[in-house]
Amino acid sequence: LHAEIGALIKAKGKAKKLIVARLLADNTFAIAKPCPICMEAIRQAEIDEVYYTDNTGNLVLLDF
Repeated sequence: LHAEIGALIKAKGKAKKLIVARLLADNTFAIAKPCPICMEAIRQAEIDEVYYTDNTGNLVLLDF
């Protein structure tokens, strides 16, 4: 289960913004851009904004 899907399930249709972050075991950030299947679930959930971490820990607004 990807984190995005888990978050959508927990939100129960009430979320409009999603932030996806990936932190590695050595406390460094990694790219956490949603995969195509998660993006489809995000679209179906009508999420307005999606942010993900890049490899430096910056939040990037996903253009979809």
